[in-house]
Amino acid sequence: MKNALKTLVFFLLFLSQNSMFSQNSFHQTVEENYNARKALNQKNYPQHFNMLDTISNSSNKLALQFLLAYSPLSDLADLSPQFFYKQVVWANEIRNNFTWGNKVPENLFYHFVLPFRVNNETPDTARIVFFKELKPRLQGMSMYDAALEVNHWCHEKVSYKASDSRTSAPLATVKTAYGRCGEESTFTVAAMRAVGIPARQVYTPRWAHTDNNHAWVEVWVDGKWWFLGACEPDPELNMGWFAFPATRAIMMHTNVFGNYNGDEDNISNSEYITKINCLNTYADTRNIVIKAVDKNNMPIANATVRVNVYNHAEFYPFVSLKTDENGICSLRTGFGDLWVELSDGKNYGAKKLPAQLIDTLTIGYNITQKDFIESFTPPIGREIATGDDEKNKINQERLKEEDKIREAYIATFPTKEQIENFMQKEGIEGDDFADLVEKSRGNYEQIYEFAKKSKNNIQTAIDLLKVISEKDLRDTPHDILLNHLENHQNITPKGNLSKEEYNQYILNPRIANELLSPWRDFIQGYFSKDKIDNFTQNPENIITWIKENIHIDNEGNYARNPISPKGVLQHKIADEHSAKILFVAICRSMAIPARYNQVDGNAQYLEDGIWKNFQLEKSQSLALPKGELTLINPDEGVKPVYSTHFTIAKFEDAEYKSLNFWRNPIFDSFPATISLDTGTYRLLTGNRLDDGTVVVRAKEFEILENQKIEQKIEIEADNKVYAFIGKIDKRISVINLDSKKVKMSKILKSKNSVLILIDPSTEPGRHIIAELEASRNALNDWGGNIVLIANKGRSTEMLTKLSQDFKNINIFTDFSGNLEQNLSQFLSVSDEKMLPYVTYIDKNLDCFYISSAYQINTISRIFRVIKGVK
Repeated sequence: MKNALKTLVFFLLFLSQNSMFSQNSFHQTVEENYNARKALNQKNYPQHFNMLDTISNSSNKLALQFLLAYSPLSDLADLSPQFFYKQVVWANEIRNNFTWGNKVPENLFYHFVLPFRVNNETPDTARIVFFKELKPRLQGMSMYDAALEVNHWCHEKVSYKASDSRTSAPLATVKTAYGRCGEESTFTVAAMRAVGIPARQVYTPRWAHTDNNHAWVEVWVDGKWWFLGACEPDPELNMGWFAFPATRAIMMHTNVFGNYNGDEDNISNSEYITKINCLNTYADTRNIVIKAVDKNNMPIANATVRVNVYNHAEFYPFVSLKTDENGICSLRTGFGDLWVELSDGKNYGAKKLPAQLIDTLTIGYNITQKDFIESFTPPIGREIATGDDEKNKINQERLKEEDKIREAYIATFPTKEQIENFMQKEGIEGDDFADLVEKSRGNYEQIYEFAKKSKNNIQTAIDLLKVISEKDLRDTPHDILLNHLENHQNITPKGNLSKEEYNQYILNPRIANELLSPWRDFIQGYFSKDKIDNFTQNPENIITWIKENIHIDNEGNYARNPISPKGVLQHKIADEHSAKILFVAICRSMAIPARYNQVDGNAQYLEDGIWKNFQLEKSQSLALPKGELTLINPDEGVKPVYSTHFTIAKFEDAEYKSLNFWRNPIFDSFPATISLDTGTYRLLTGNRLDDGTVVVRAKEFEILENQKIEQKIEIEADNKVYAFIGKIDKRISVINLDSKKVKMSKILKSKNSVLILIDPSTEPGRHIIAELEASRNALNDWGGNIVLIANKGRSTEMLTKLSQDFKNINIFTDFSGNLEQNLSQFLSVSDEKMLPYVTYIDKNLDCFYISSAYQINTISRIFRVIKGVK
């Protein structure tokens, strides 16, 4: 007995000492990294680093060291020292307010609770606001139940809707009441952290089986990580509509601020951030070794290996690795075909990584063909749990109530009549302003205030509102808008500019993907009159000044959130992207027309009708020689869409870089002619089949100065003949908008139909609605029936709004669930039985096609089906 007691005491002492050693090691690492960051950046941000000397509380001191050591430069530049300190105090206070607060291991608290930043959003005070609202709601709950409840609260505030690439801050997302998945997950992580639950945003960089990507949330609860759909509550954790698609993924990224050593696969470490891969949680995986060798079979060390997945008609590099001294790097990924590229900035090679390979891929330079046709197969999904029926039913009822809460908030936005009353009172004429207020959502009061303070210049104020993005309308304070309106005419532009050019390239405060900020008057006051004259006489002098005065640090601003122009000038440090934004801001402040070119990512100024690139690395910016490319569509039956069927990439520095012509009207019709800088390019086309496999064709070509060339957009044909797969039970009834039962035989008998069974409240459902809206003209021209049926228990409100623009559309509810059961029988064993079900049915009630769950470009595929039904 004594021996057993001694053993137990020894074991407990060992655990205690080991825990203390681990804790001391963590503290030492944080302190060392803080001191290194301080030595590097104290001269740029002295107030932030000097603040530490004023703090006596050891917990607050360590937490502040952590934030200062690992925060991106954008946060140090644009957030005050007081902001950092408040975040520290509140984060530490949270631990004392919930039963789980002190049960969270220290390293998880620092990496997944303390950070106020989630990804690339502009941080705000959400932690404080959310804590105050959520604290009483979570009292007495277990950590597991609290995580579920926080997500229900999030759903009351926000639902899914696609938006642009700039990520809204959590409070701005709440104000808008919707966001894309990256914004929903950023908001939900912020809410979880606000109540002391460790949380992180997880995302698949791109899907392998369909276009696009997705982000969701993981929470650490009771000793393990669980996943959930952001703002999409389920009755339990580890549930979500994306669970099945995730089994077909090739990687799951998470960015962890700081030097993190967890159980997950480590993709890369920098001084400030750790990138991890969580794919093991979701899918079957393989560990692949990539070996780079030269022509003599000797290892190539320190080369860049980019592993790509085909998505949005391009090879997207979802991970970039470096080879070691043996020419080796490795990664964990799913069982799908991938495209591997090797380069050192001068040499290039590429090779397909087959889905069935489970050990080593050997690659070298020049192991590629310039022109090729390859087939890429995605991973196969695996079965997932669907949850308890009774819990699902209860959860659905909660979701309905939460929808009502959110809709009640949205109902506070001004109506058309209220906007017209405001316009009449303020003497504002025309339809533009009313449309802008409507788009501003919960930010309408700021737009009203901007208009009231711009009475003497209201037309220019409206012009300003028209050139910024819809998201800017939703989250920009009126004083920032006023800053640009009141200071855009302080300097007279040279030359003759059209009104459109002036509004877009001088008046416009929107440059790239940054949060709008009040830089115009600051820049005009920052430089002397002599310097302003020097800049306006020759914009090249602006570039010279930036080179001589701004230190470029790309690693330090790793979060991809741009530093404001004011922040760059105040602290004299920036990443290249922020330096480009600064250049455009200085130009516009000096009345020099300038832009950030979304196609190739260059900052440019306009001189004598020619756009010249901002070149940090060259002595002078030049207008590069150009040639013309005309793209021809040889198949009149298919209209190619950029980023769906084809992309163009320029070969620079031994790397193919896709040009961003997404949604560019230049490709609305063919032939289409574009002007390109001289160089080597690749036209990539792809045709994705029903199972997610895609057939890719690559063709390389040269653009020479003043040369005009043509290229055909050749998309590999899908000659599939769609055969009968099942028959709709004509006895099944659904309910129409008048609450009357109608049999399927009556609905479908007159014409061939696209029938969609949908849950309009989910992200996959809203994707289909967006696709229907985008394909409205083509569907109207087709002339068949469009039958939209909400699943049992769901509202038809969103479908009714959609119906106004369609000729032959009918809306119903599957009140009994019988139709869903009928359609699910048409799915193959490998298909996921999850809505939406998109089907093509002839007037005999014969079904020839069905897709299920989350898919992209489904409506485009329907037109292919219509052609393929014999």
